[in-house]
Amino acid sequence: MLHIEYKLSLENQIVWKSICKNIYKNMKIYYKHNIHSSRILSLIRKKYKITPARLRTDKSKSISVILDYTLYLLLEYSTASFQNIINEFENINLKKLQAIQDNKMLFIRYRQDEIIFLNNFKDDYLSDKYQSLVIQEQIGKFINSSIQT
Repeated sequence: MLHIEYKLSLENQIVWKSICKNIYKNMKIYYKHNIHSSRILSLIRKKYKITPARLRTDKSKSISVILDYTLYLLLEYSTASFQNIINEFENINLKKLQAIQDNKMLFIRYRQDEIIFLNNFKDDYLSDKYQSLVIQEQIGKFINSSIQT
């Protein structure tokens, strides 16, 4: 849980409320192509109790659904290139990745799962944003005091 000690100015309190109000929208933008693929695979392993090796080899329908979700997250949030993803999952080709990336229905299908996924990063995100506001405020105070002297 986020521990807040510093009291923000009224102006930055408004900014903070906006950040919190639109948290998932803001997090999607912030984390887009910004999470290492191993972190995503680790979260998939933890949630579904499935190894990346099993994702690569198991052809069952239930695993196929998890694989599609994993590929969606990797395409949406990881720093990995298409080629790195193809190398990680040998049974996946460029055509499959492009189909997942272009499928707008997946964005709707995975919306709730995506919120659960983003919750893994929520505290870090909020802490980072709050600290940024505090630093910004402190720098402003320092500059103003330097100008006045």
